Amino acid sequence: MYLDLLDSNDSGADITDNVTNLSSVYIYMVDYNHFDRQTITWSWNGDSSHVMGNPGTLNEGLNYIYASVEYYRRISQGFGVYTYEFAGRETASIEVYKDSIAHAPSGLDLYYSDDTGSSSTDNLTSVTTDLTISGSGEDGATVTLFDDLDDDGAVDSGESLGTATVASGSFSLDVALAEGTHSVKAVQTDVAGNASAASAALSITVDATAPDAPTGLDLAAGDDTGSSSTDNVTSATTDLTISGSGEDGATVTLFDDLDDDGAVDSGESLGTATVASGSFSLDV
Repeated sequence: MYLDLLDSNDSGADITDNVTNLSSVYIYMVDYNHFDRQTITWSWNGDSSHVMGNPGTLNEGLNYIYASVEYYRRISQGFGVYTYEFAGRETASIEVYKDSIAHAPSGLDLYYSDDTGSSSTDNLTSVTTDLTISGSGEDGATVTLFDDLDDDGAVDSGESLGTATVASGSFSLDVALAEGTHSVKAVQTDVAGNASAASAALSITVDATAPDAPTGLDLAAGDDTGSSSTDNVTSATTDLTISGSGEDGATVTLFDDLDDDGAVDSGESLGTATVASGSFSLDV
């Protein structure tokens, strides 16, 4: 004989894994012998008061259920008198895992090679597809990444970015994001069927539009030694300060366009500067 968890009580990945998120379940005996009389003894996590046919209460985690059946054969003593003699014993056990808690995924991160900002951890990118987001979760759980547009912590229509399965405590998924700022969160459903709350948000800014060309290039008046301070004629050859305007945070490359092709060719770069408060300057 063997013991089995009622199929409808098994909420795991399949109906044979004996994983459930229920607190009370039915266990039944299968393929046991039917003699004239049986004495059935149950042990439910060490409690022998369980009655066959009634649901049993599970503890969180691993539960051990044991059943013993003693069989007796009826023997006639004549004149309607019967006695019963012991005919054998069968035992069976089953382990049932109760998991009723799903913790939120954690550690959401944009893969460093997809982070094209000024650092590999600022979550700024010019990429819109195949953005790899990773994180941690419960082994076997199904994780759903979503762009929480209304910041309600739920996966609403149109917000899902896809799903991944947690293996060895981690997951990763390639997603696509449009231009703009996104609040990416994750939820997971574990193998017992428990759904977690949403993770902390990973804020990703996608900027796939090239900035406008810098404007207002000017040689500093103190370096302009011509007949006027605006004729851009100078006798200086070093530490010439050139300023201009650009997009905040952008890296500006000044170059001497020797072949007038509008591209920074080999040997043409004069150096780089970062735009702050709309302007930049560089000594060349």
